[in-house]
Amino acid sequence: MHSIEKIIAVLERAPLTAYSEPSYRLIAERWRDAPMSALGAFERGGRYNAPHTFPVLYTADSQMTALLEAEALFTTADGQLRGAPRDPDLILTLECSLLRVLDLTVPDLYPELGTSYDELASAVPSRFILNAHKQLTPTQQLGSLTQIPPIRARITPCVSIASVSAHFF
Repeated sequence: MHSIEKIIAVLERAPLTAYSEPSYRLIAERWRDAPMSALGAFERGGRYNAPHTFPVLYTADSQMTALLEAEALFTTADGQLRGAPRDPDLILTLECSLLRVLDLTVPDLYPELGTSYDELASAVPSRFILNAHKQLTPTQQLGSLTQIPPIRARITPCVSIASVSAHFF
């Protein structure tokens, strides 16, 4: 990634797009009573937000992508289980219509941001390990910088398959 100043300059002039598609959200049983809450991502962090920094509502472009994204948290790069995958209690379908969305699946942005598709879609380095040492992953650094107005959401590459996730904040 480039310096914070350079990334902010790129984000300030990056084209924003409209997003009007269904999105899918995997809801664990413990969050069933508040399926639109971003509290879990706020408390524990996510690929694009560090713990206790800002809330993100993580969604996917298909039910299968939502399931694969959740399972990616529990598998190693070689496909071995790192724990028991969670069983979803609920898959929520959201009809989304947003006007100011940063699309991070556009390859032309990668050189300007100093990143790549592989880096944005990777689960390495482990956010859990870096966050435990009070460090951010490259995607968390980028996520924190995309909080600048007028950006209202991000579309990003997925870890598991050639698909996209939408993150609302």
